[in-house]
Amino acid sequence: MGSIKDKNPAFEYTFTENYLRLEAPGTLQGEKTYNFLINDIERPVESYKGKFGEISYVLRATVKRRIIKDIISEKEIKIHCATTRNPLQRLFRKEVRDPQNQIRFNYQHDKKEYCLEDCMIGKLHFPGDQPKPKNVKISFNKWECYRLIPEMNDVCEEFSEIESVNLGKSITQDDSDNYIAFRFQINRYNLDPSLKFLDGSICFYVGYFVKAEITEQNGDVWTDSFNVPIERIYE
Repeated sequence: MGSIKDKNPAFEYTFTENYLRLEAPGTLQGEKTYNFLINDIERPVESYKGKFGEISYVLRATVKRRIIKDIISEKEIKIHCATTRNPLQRLFRKEVRDPQNQIRFNYQHDKKEYCLEDCMIGKLHFPGDQPKPKNVKISFNKWECYRLIPEMNDVCEEFSEIESVNLGKSITQDDSDNYIAFRFQINRYNLDPSLKFLDGSICFYVGYFVKAEITEQNGDVWTDSFNVPIERIYE
């Protein structure tokens, strides 16, 4: 059985389940061992434990009895959903513009998708025909978002900063094009891969994004962000 549980208030939504009868009605005496094989189990997302909710898979054995209480035993099974590494990775590039639609810098990092063992290396390219910002803070962040109870009008979400770097000291105010390199060690943290589950009004999402916080010379501050998919890779 695969289910999503909300920690507060208590709520459980089962999204996949399969049954197998191991014994016909009768009398059980002494110890008995059963071999079983359950095929075709749908596992759309992997196991996850977050701040507000969790996704879990459970193997449950039930001995049904007529008069007295049934005997039930459960064992949680941790599921990982992995993909193979994509050999055709491409660079991610984006022009970051200010509220007046002026290009402030070109942002790039070395892949479109990452695995949990990767290191993210990126660059900021500043055009030489306009003043450089006073400071640029680049941060790597996690977003957990969910709505588990259909009656909830709003989704619950939490943002957390994993790592950040201020690049102000590296910005030079000259007339030539220049760039600043940065690095985020994804493999330094115990992260879960990106996760997306949608079933009607039920949603559960875990994602990662890079956020750029730009401080202009006059003190104005504005932000821009972009999604960074992270996968579990089996070589």
